[in-house]
Amino acid sequence: MVQLVGSFFFDNNDNITLFEEHIPSENTVIQYRTLPYLPGKRMAKTPLYILVGENAWSAAECLAYSLQKLKRATIVGEKTNYGAHSTRGPKMLNDYYVVKMPIGKMVSPITQSNWEGIGVEPDIKIGVDDALDTVVLEILSKKIEQNPDENAISELGCWCLKSERIDLAVFVFQENIKRHPDSAECFYNLGKAYLYSGEKQLAVELFEKSLAINPFNKSIEDIIKQTKISMD
Repeated sequence: MVQLVGSFFFDNNDNITLFEEHIPSENTVIQYRTLPYLPGKRMAKTPLYILVGENAWSAAECLAYSLQKLKRATIVGEKTNYGAHSTRGPKMLNDYYVVKMPIGKMVSPITQSNWEGIGVEPDIKIGVDDALDTVVLEILSKKIEQNPDENAISELGCWCLKSERIDLAVFVFQENIKRHPDSAECFYNLGKAYLYSGEKQLAVELFEKSLAINPFNKSIEDIIKQTKISMD
């Protein structure tokens, strides 16, 4: 499964060793390389973040560790604390005992080691409850830096609003104002985000700044009046 999932994030002709399984008792090394064919679209150029925590173990750890060491993924969250040994079994010994024994270990071709006993260390250390928000904020920040166009940033903020992520929308619209301080639309969008969050006084102040930049926008005058009435 690690080989299958990991292959989606490389080109079909990359032929990269994701990880190896070393089995000392058999003097065997099995390489798990990226697959040349996949039943779906590859995402070789897509930025990849993997969220981990103490409940990520075994194959999940292998995927995170392997792609991290290949510099194909950014790991976010809390350190894992499980193992990197493959097992054989379970095998019935008799009516009372079943045995399942570790026989090998997973090894990164980059580090020639694994996460056994130390866990997978995240690149961005954050509590698991905040990991997803941290990733989204990281992605939004990079998108804004890559394309600081006012309309492009506004679209990101509106996407956050539609997704009911008001805190992220506020962040995006604030970044837009920093880059475009003379835009009436930027102040209006931030005011709208605060209005959605119930912070009406802040919303009115921003709507008024927008109106000061563009005094011909009568619809904002109506919004200000309606918002003030709702505050009484």
